[in-house]
Amino acid sequence: MVGTFVPVLLSRVTEKENVSMMILVRYLDGTYDMVLERHLGSLISGNKIIGFERSNKWVTIGVDPLRKPVPQEYTGPERRKPAHDEAEDTY
Repeated sequence: MVGTFVPVLLSRVTEKENVSMMILVRYLDGTYDMVLERHLGSLISGNKIIGFERSNKWVTIGVDPLRKPVPQEYTGPERRKPAHDEAEDTY
């Protein structure tokens, strides 16, 4: 009997992992919308929103602290070593 419940429980856990959280945001023109959590960073970095709701508290961009800095695309010079070419090795 226990074996019949385990697959059902595991499938529910797997389904929950794929669920994205919706966030309430306020755009520059004052309108509100619900967006997927994964889009929040690009909306913030693109200066598209003035705020969003987090845990029943309103966050105003530029006023309230953000949890993580918004990643910026690197535009400086390439500093990484070039890929190692095994054909150049001599033993």
